Amino acid sequence: MEQEQPDVELQHMEEQELEEELHAMDEEMKDGEPRRRRKKKEKVVDPEPLDDYPGGPHETGLLWKYHVHVARKAADGVWRGKLKCISNRKKIEVMHDEENKSIMAGRWWENRLHATDLGWLQDTSYIMIDHDLIYAFVGRWHEETSSFQLPFGEMKVTLDDVASLLHIPIDGMLLSHGSISRDEAVEWMELYLGSSTGDALKEVEKTKGAHCRFVYLEEIFKDRLKEKSDLAAEYGVTEEVESDKSQWAVDVVYLKYFRDLDLVAGYSWGVVALAHLYKELNNTTRWNCSQVAGYLTSLQAWVFHHFPSTVDNYRNYLDALDLTRVVMTQYGVHRHTRQFERVGLYSGWLRCGERMVRYLPKRVFRQFGWFQTIPRHPIESAPVDVNLAEITNRFRRALDYALTPQMLGETAIHGVEAVDGYIEWFYQVSHPHMILPDMPVPVPRPPEREVLDARAAQEDGDLGYLQLSGKMSRIRDHIYVVMRSGLVPKGTEE
Repeated sequence: MEQEQPDVELQHMEEQELEEELHAMDEEMKDGEPRRRRKKKEKVVDPEPLDDYPGGPHETGLLWKYHVHVARKAADGVWRGKLKCISNRKKIEVMHDEENKSIMAGRWWENRLHATDLGWLQDTSYIMIDHDLIYAFVGRWHEETSSFQLPFGEMKVTLDDVASLLHIPIDGMLLSHGSISRDEAVEWMELYLGSSTGDALKEVEKTKGAHCRFVYLEEIFKDRLKEKSDLAAEYGVTEEVESDKSQWAVDVVYLKYFRDLDLVAGYSWGVVALAHLYKELNNTTRWNCSQVAGYLTSLQAWVFHHFPSTVDNYRNYLDALDLTRVVMTQYGVHRHTRQFERVGLYSGWLRCGERMVRYLPKRVFRQFGWFQTIPRHPIESAPVDVNLAEITNRFRRALDYALTPQMLGETAIHGVEAVDGYIEWFYQVSHPHMILPDMPVPVPRPPEREVLDARAAQEDGDLGYLQLSGKMSRIRDHIYVVMRSGLVPKGTEE
């Protein structure tokens, strides 16, 4: 298991160092004065893995990377600092500045953009990201399962979520590119952006690779906007969906998918958005990571839809969360606009370029309207001995690898049911809480029973039970938050 991605920690550190150098270069260009380079960070030493952890997991076969997870440090009372959320949405606002307002008013580009099936993205991106919300959810994400670990089980952003929230295609061809050389990047910028050889060479030199800076793309965009070129329509997609941890540069390799806008709709851009988000979340769960990227619009929209309550403290809220305040199947009334696609039940690996992530819908059956079962181990569902070409070939026949009706099992009448033993299993293999109490965490009454009892009382007209149940839930949540706020001195809890 440890050999699956042997250099991920080192690669992540190198990416952060490159970002710092790129930022320093941009600052030098602004004021014309050289700045002193930051010292390289010393290599960090990861904690040793244990066989059992306070508060869970008590069996470490499922979350085998828990020892380097941010939740492991949080269990010891060590919380990382502010998490920097990287979103490139503001860069797209250049389309609406005063200089281009008269040109944009004609909206000549709109039909071309909608023909790519990506037109919805101009209306489904947040300019501002809720950092506290992202921070709280990132701490519950796990690479091994590609899911959030919550007090009642697992949840995740699915392909169906992406299709329903963003209205972009989840079926089609995967982006199956590899890395390209600097020479190829120069050639592609000349061919597809109309760059001069000198300008293209400067970009690969400044970014130290096959990249070009966003500020350079803005210049190209403004020129092409006046020419009413298709390149203007590409700009928003490459900056938003394919956002990674670079705030200053984008990979030139993505230009290949926009050589002909008539072919853009044939790609699975939903997989692109999801694979980027999963991969960035995987990196960010490390205890020493300080920033998160990916298509954060999709994550924030997903949270708003499935967790409609408004709170001040997300961390305490998630620790006290139960199924009464979660909307598992959100899109019933939306199906006339965006129908469910069976490709959303594909199970296995997804890829975008050289990035590969696990997609395991069986772990979140309740989100699809079925009883939650105890899922297979992730390595059984998505074996590690698979290469990128095999992932591409499998997804071409995605329906052959989608979960069948026999695999789905029993339909959940109320949308929250789980099989007997699920919650007990989950509390053994996961960490249901981020803030650990001083006493052992007991296995609770199966959380779905609270929802089912409340709905049964509602159907029977038992208003007394509903009022009492609501009051008890609010009292319980309040006590939980206070006990974990640090206001209660240790030893006085009773």
